[in-house]
Amino acid sequence: MKLAAVIFMIVMLTIVWGGFIFLLAFASRREKN
Repeated sequence: MKLAAVIFMIVMLTIVWGGFIFLLAFASRREKN
């Protein structure tokens, strides 16, 4: 695999996991309030 493809995959995974964790934290915060 090319280095650019590996970097692209890592960036996409980071964005996906970051959004997923953000949604979980946002949902848990709304439930507490």
